[in-house]
Amino acid sequence: MCVYVEKFKRAVISYLNEMKFTGRSSQTVRNYENRLGYFLKYWESQNPQQDPNKDDVRSWRDSLLAAGTSPATVRQYLVELGSFFSFCEDDEIYEDNPVTKKLFPKVRGGKPYEHVLDAEKIALLWENNGTGPSWARNYAIIVLLLDGKVRNAELLDMKLSDIDFQFKEVVIPKGKGNKRRVVSLSDISITAIKLYLASGIRPAYCSDDDYLFGTTAGGNRWVGGAKWHRGTGVWLSALVEKHVRTVTGLPGFRTHSLRHNGTMFDLNTGTSMERLQSELGHSSVTTTEIYAGRLGSRRHQEEFKVALCARDYWAAKNKMMLQKLVMKGEWNEKDYQSKAV
Repeated sequence: MCVYVEKFKRAVISYLNEMKFTGRSSQTVRNYENRLGYFLKYWESQNPQQDPNKDDVRSWRDSLLAAGTSPATVRQYLVELGSFFSFCEDDEIYEDNPVTKKLFPKVRGGKPYEHVLDAEKIALLWENNGTGPSWARNYAIIVLLLDGKVRNAELLDMKLSDIDFQFKEVVIPKGKGNKRRVVSLSDISITAIKLYLASGIRPAYCSDDDYLFGTTAGGNRWVGGAKWHRGTGVWLSALVEKHVRTVTGLPGFRTHSLRHNGTMFDLNTGTSMERLQSELGHSSVTTTEIYAGRLGSRRHQEEFKVALCARDYWAAKNKMMLQKLVMKGEWNEKDYQSKAV
């Protein structure tokens, strides 16, 4: 059997096992297995002489469209195939993800990105009223993605030492294209991160240079428990999808959509396009305009301002929670005055 096909099959098994491990439903796992099987069957029939590339994906896309598959369905297949290759890229199985947005077919009546949150839904995501052992971590991740507008890989790579609590900034040492940038954070992000650190989810043995949002899931066992390590894109996607669905009722929410919605929120609450371009790390303001969408009507802007008030309200509530922890001796503010340099 072709060595490249065998490699792909082994990668699929690893990916599906990761999905099961991170709590995806058996039906979801079967759906992904089927869709990846569609690509495999087509690609294998082309007698592959190397790892899958963009031309292979483009050819598969064209064959689906020629067979009468709707553009919306083809787009979904490509999204799922891209998620698989993102996992493979994270685990260094493949060097590059051959699925790019340029390959997505145009869907009539479609939006520039899949999920657009209205002001009410964004306000719900600011609320910190959940319980459970993982709530503090999940809440901090959602808030940071929405408020800081960082990319998935940037959040997974983030270290505690990248956060400057005093000046409310996070340093992204190597963003897209290996570009360094500094992102301003609101009080809601700073307080959410502190509450997460105070929760004890991040092991006490971690240093400032360890991952901020790591995981012990699937880690190698060592003295004291499972080793804290970088999470995968699948782990982060599953966490975000579940949290957003629980809080807002919206299913299938993509992690990257929080970056888009955070940009739209900032634009409609007074942030300039030039500032957004710098925060997002875009070389062209045109790209930023795609992320932010158009400025809403006056009514929509007023609705976003209400959501902005909700953000500030919950930031203040978070500060009160921290103060209670300080009084109980469960939080030492001095340990986290300023980390990033």
